[in-house]
Amino acid sequence: MPRPWRAKELPSKYFYDEVGSALFEVICALPEYGLTRADERILRRHAVDIVSSLPVPVVVAELGSGSGRKTRYILEALCSRQPVTYHSYRDFRRGPGAL
Repeated sequence: MPRPWRAKELPSKYFYDEVGSALFEVICALPEYGLTRADERILRRHAVDIVSSLPVPVVVAELGSGSGRKTRYILEALCSRQPVTYHSYRDFRRGPGAL
């Protein structure tokens, strides 16, 4: 009897170092993993609408954007609405306090 189809899985703990982050970027580019591309399309199309629904001023604390590719759309929309005085990216994949 054939086994039922199962989605491929990889525990997320493998994505929290440099090699794991690179692996995740490769996985996101696979045709069968469209979730990240769908997220990016939504943010690209609706970032201004999302930001316009937020109170002014907005403080952003980004704790794990990976490559930051999708975060960019929200930050650009915020920059067009209010001055941005400080943005710090902290790479928590390398441990506490890593910059």
